[in-house]
Amino acid sequence: MKKAGIGAVLGLAIFAASETAQAIPQQTQVVIPYFTSVRGMFTAVSYVATGGTQIHLVYYFKNDLTQDINNVEGCTHYNGYIETSENDMDTFIIDGNDNVRPIFSDGGPGDIGNIVAPPVNAEGFLAIEGVADANDNTANVVAEAHVVVTATRGVYSFRAIRVETDANNNINFADLDTIAPGANTTVMLYPEGIAETYIYAIADGGNLFGAADYIAASTLEVATDNNGLGVFNRAEEGRSIESSLDFTCAAIVHVRDILGDVHYNFVRNTGGWFNLGVDANAANGVVAYKIEIAPSFGATITPLTLEPYAR
Repeated sequence: MKKAGIGAVLGLAIFAASETAQAIPQQTQVVIPYFTSVRGMFTAVSYVATGGTQIHLVYYFKNDLTQDINNVEGCTHYNGYIETSENDMDTFIIDGNDNVRPIFSDGGPGDIGNIVAPPVNAEGFLAIEGVADANDNTANVVAEAHVVVTATRGVYSFRAIRVETDANNNINFADLDTIAPGANTTVMLYPEGIAETYIYAIADGGNLFGAADYIAASTLEVATDNNGLGVFNRAEEGRSIESSLDFTCAAIVHVRDILGDVHYNFVRNTGGWFNLGVDANAANGVVAYKIEIAPSFGATITPLTLEPYAR
């Protein structure tokens, strides 16, 4: 008898597993960590809801996350409720306009009314939860977002991440997905001639489904080793550094603003790495992503912390 190759065996195992596995959403509350409708971009959001028919959408946003990053007013809160149906999937566009509707009609309840989205050009993050409907059923949800850069036809995506409830019953980002105060992570840089590097950070510590603007704040810093070194070039040469940056709610900052001009110039032409940390005295941890933008090649988004994706 002819034996099947290992590829065929693995393929059969994959198909067998997919027949029995149940990809049912398991969280009632999730967060899409970034959306935008600014600078020639828009965001397509898709969600699946099971077990209930009412969804609560909560947006936290600024007009521009690169400006006035430590404004104590933080991010503007905008929210509302929409009707859906059992096992429904809807996709809608956030582009700064009113009258947001699902872009694919399925004839269900979600097609009847508008989907809630901020009617301004803005960027920030989006919290989604199932809430008790008329029959007292609460939906589980999972979601994802595709951010489209129209000028370059570039697309990058974010899967919704899990949240958790703290001792005060506030709903925050999951601890596994944050850099805690006093902790740090490694950030690697290409030479500036290849790509410009930014950090997108969200302060963890607000009630994600509360009824107020999001004013949680934190402090990014360059963490150092026992020799006081915190930034290194490709020749393994290190520099001592003391540098920090305060922000409220969320911010997008160039690594130059974190390192300072002198230390950024130390690595800008060769690339290198540094320890991105959160000040030990900061009130809140941080959810962080590295953004690399290369005019000739496009952009990438790299999580700097674990990603406990909602399933």
